[in-house]
Amino acid sequence: MFEAPREVGQDLISEGISIRKDNLPRVLKRLRDEGFIEERTMHMRGYARRRKAYFLTPKGQRVAEELYKEIASERVSYKDVEGRLRSLTLRELMEEEGLKKSQLLSLLFRIWEGEGTVTRTMIDSILKGEKTDRVAYLNEAPLPHVFYGREQELKELSDWCMDRRSGIYVITGIAGIGKTTLAAEFLNRKREEFHVFWKRIHRWDSLKSILSHLALFLASTGRPRLKSLLATDKDIQLGEIVQILKEDLNGTGTIMAFDDFQRASDELLGFFTTWKEAIEDTEGIKIILIGRHVIPIYDRREVVLEGFVKEMVLEGLDEESSRKLLGEKVKNEEVFRRIYNITKGHPLFLKIISTTSEPVGEMDIKRYIYEEIFKNLSPEEINLLSVASIYRLPVSSNAFFIDEEIDFRTIDNLVEKNLLQEISYDYYEVHDIIKEFFYRRLTPIQRRRLHRAAAQYYLERGEKKDLVEASYHYIRASEIYKALKILLTHGEEMIAIGMTDEFYSTLLNIREKDVPEELKASYYYLKGEAEVILGRWDTAIRTLREALKRAEKSDDDLVAADASRLLGYILIRRGERMEALSYFQKSLRRARALGDQRRSTLALIDLGELHSLFGDFQTAREYLRRSLKQAEEVSDKDLMSRAYVSLGILYTNWERPEDAIKMFRRALGLLKKSGNLFEMGRLKSNLGILYTKEGRYDLALKNFEEAIKAYKGSGEVRQLGYALAGSGEASLRIGDLKTAEKRLKEGLSIFRKLGEKLKIATTSFTLGELYMKQGEMEAAREYFEECVESLKGVQNPTYLKKYETMVEEYLKKLRD
Repeated sequence: MFEAPREVGQDLISEGISIRKDNLPRVLKRLRDEGFIEERTMHMRGYARRRKAYFLTPKGQRVAEELYKEIASERVSYKDVEGRLRSLTLRELMEEEGLKKSQLLSLLFRIWEGEGTVTRTMIDSILKGEKTDRVAYLNEAPLPHVFYGREQELKELSDWCMDRRSGIYVITGIAGIGKTTLAAEFLNRKREEFHVFWKRIHRWDSLKSILSHLALFLASTGRPRLKSLLATDKDIQLGEIVQILKEDLNGTGTIMAFDDFQRASDELLGFFTTWKEAIEDTEGIKIILIGRHVIPIYDRREVVLEGFVKEMVLEGLDEESSRKLLGEKVKNEEVFRRIYNITKGHPLFLKIISTTSEPVGEMDIKRYIYEEIFKNLSPEEINLLSVASIYRLPVSSNAFFIDEEIDFRTIDNLVEKNLLQEISYDYYEVHDIIKEFFYRRLTPIQRRRLHRAAAQYYLERGEKKDLVEASYHYIRASEIYKALKILLTHGEEMIAIGMTDEFYSTLLNIREKDVPEELKASYYYLKGEAEVILGRWDTAIRTLREALKRAEKSDDDLVAADASRLLGYILIRRGERMEALSYFQKSLRRARALGDQRRSTLALIDLGELHSLFGDFQTAREYLRRSLKQAEEVSDKDLMSRAYVSLGILYTNWERPEDAIKMFRRALGLLKKSGNLFEMGRLKSNLGILYTKEGRYDLALKNFEEAIKAYKGSGEVRQLGYALAGSGEASLRIGDLKTAEKRLKEGLSIFRKLGEKLKIATTSFTLGELYMKQGEMEAAREYFEECVESLKGVQNPTYLKKYETMVEEYLKKLRD
């Protein structure tokens, strides 16, 4: 009895050409009617009953042979075992690797899935008779012809993929630094283990266009629901789309990369934000977002605390990779070091140098880069780069249209050449090497004109964060008075939104002798306020006393009230209770004389905190309740939240945790609406202290870490010290001595710099405890002695007696 092989039956034909079995009979009928195949019913290996089998007719064999010759003459890219990329015809490839004609279809499917590139792994799977069930949707992904280095970055991405939880990895970096190359190489390496998907975002991409690519990708993995949904005429809801993506991708082991994400429209950002939230409780969905700046679809909490989002800021190539890219061009170590120090491993500049025919060791590296770039620029492009060179920060295209010759075509050309970097939609910046060159070519008159135009650009934008830049450009344009008016009018607003460093450095660009007499009191006060926040307390005391002296001389009660309050703030934390009390009372009197409800409320809060710190809890509560009442009368939510936090601290010190929690919760409700970064950090830090006292160390550490994150982003040094020291103590209580030591020493370093004696004492004491646990007795003794010495300068007998007793007990143990 003749048996037909299973390969000519419907089951394996359907599987072999990836056509659903219920569609196959129609296709076979058409081929049979046209005389290409014949159908027989016969016994088939593996089946009890006779089955339909299909064979080529002579006509079909001729057509098949012609198709084979045509297809086999097509060229493909082949990455061999040594990583070399070669161009071969399919016939050459099959002959070289020993593939049979019957295996051409398997090869074609793998090429289509991999979008054009053949790998050694692909060949091996065909020779072994394996069928990969992984889909590679990589038609827009560039295949690096040469790939150097980045092994650490690839390892980090691989380790991330090993975690079963879904997540997002954000890769950022300047133009030309290799973000796309790295991600493309990574996906190409993972295509046999994961489904992989690549989509480059273009300015014109809509949500529908992105979804159409995702639908095709999902359908090729056997999940056609999204494709079917998009084919309907019904009004599709975003939630429905996201639910399909969540369900169909969950647990599949899929890596999806979206390149040039800085170009995503608001519509796409909304989609990705919703999609991100939907996959947080899933497994096996890995999304890589590649762009020139941090993507605004997540917040820092998801990076620092939750780990759902990871970030990689890609910098230049390492030294070894840079050497490989330069090749034989640079052999002298001294010359290489000079090149590397100038280019910082930027691939674009290294490639420019590698193509020169001149002896590299004899040339001016920077000059050569400039000349190679400059000679290929049009007058309009030179003009635009000259304008762009004056800006410190990325700007929109409107900032360039100072000259009528500059248009969007000029911008697009420079972006294409990687000389102008589009870091987000319609926002651009220039690489520092290019910026330096073009700025130096400007005459003094040109510089002043362009800086004046830049200042106007920032003022027209009308956002608080742009006022610092407007001031900077007025200073560079030698228009000092205009810069001062902006800084002094809006200084407190800039500080409140966390721009203390930027404000202070800009203010320092103005020489004191250039400040008009009528503005000097305000100038010194705002400079002193920034110095307080930045932790430069010794300088701040001198600056604020100068502000107070000038304010009293000119009867400026507003500046006098503010300067007095800040002087009290520093002195109370340095243990100078009576002098601090005097300054707070002066501030309160001046604020009341002015009828300034806000300033008098702040003074009441300060007086309450002073009495709380020194154990007079009844008086402290009285002041803080009065401050809260005044804040409520004027409906000032910032002041209300501050009063609630201060009451929570009071009740924590008073050993009344339930009352403290009530106050902190009320503050939290207000702060979630106002977004006050400073006060939220203070709240989180003090919640951490409360939870530490209650032994709830997991909650304590969570709140301390959130506070650290808030303060590292705002520049508030003192509160950062509190959060670090608190985190260190909580870590010590759970036995994490390594983290405890690191955090406590970081906190102590801040308190020493500030001269905050009470916190130096308490943090030194905790470090003494830590070293006792580690058996390092001499180190423990040194910290206990620092604790006692610091307390001697604090006008607080309660704290002094408490810590002296505890230190004596530990010292006794050391002696024993």
